[in-house]
Amino acid sequence: MDARFVPRRPKGHRCAGRRTRAASSASFGGERRRSTEQPARRIVREVSGRKEYLCYTDGSCKAADGAPGGWGFRIEPPVGPPLEGYGKAIGTLAKVMEYRAVAEALAALPERVAAIVFSDNLSLIENLSKKLAIWQARDFANVDPLVVDSVRRIDACIAEKQLAVRWQWVRSHNGNAGNERADALAAQGAREAKAELASSGPGRRAAR
Repeated sequence: MDARFVPRRPKGHRCAGRRTRAASSASFGGERRRSTEQPARRIVREVSGRKEYLCYTDGSCKAADGAPGGWGFRIEPPVGPPLEGYGKAIGTLAKVMEYRAVAEALAALPERVAAIVFSDNLSLIENLSKKLAIWQARDFANVDPLVVDSVRRIDACIAEKQLAVRWQWVRSHNGNAGNERADALAAQGAREAKAELASSGPGRRAAR
């Protein structure tokens, strides 16, 4: 049985991005998250000693009119079932979706845990592992404008949730099950965005 997972966050939490509400359906706002059993509070109690959550992230963009794209993540906690999420966007790029996937994965983590974030985008991994503190000190002035919103959310999540994060590159399409699953989720988001464009007609081609 699928159950919605909505992490509890204080009002105005920058890490959270746009606000969402729980719903009985499986999707909302172009995003989906699901956990098969344990609520977040139980997972937090069982994860003492800061054991690492494995966060696999990926982004996708279709070569089509309107540039439909998607992001996806798979989180494997030390105890309990995995948590997956994905979403869609129109008028985007693959790298934008890849940074968005990282931001969404960190937003879904409990507070005060350790995590390894995996991505097959080497540039993303190098930037976040080596430049995030520098970017933050300069108020993100030197960050690519296309990804700066996600970078701000990533930094906010780490600080506000007191996360200990390590960044790890993984080769794409090389048999890593977590990476393959994140790729599939991102592709699903992109397919849904493409279908939405097709159903809305030629008038809807602007970025959002």
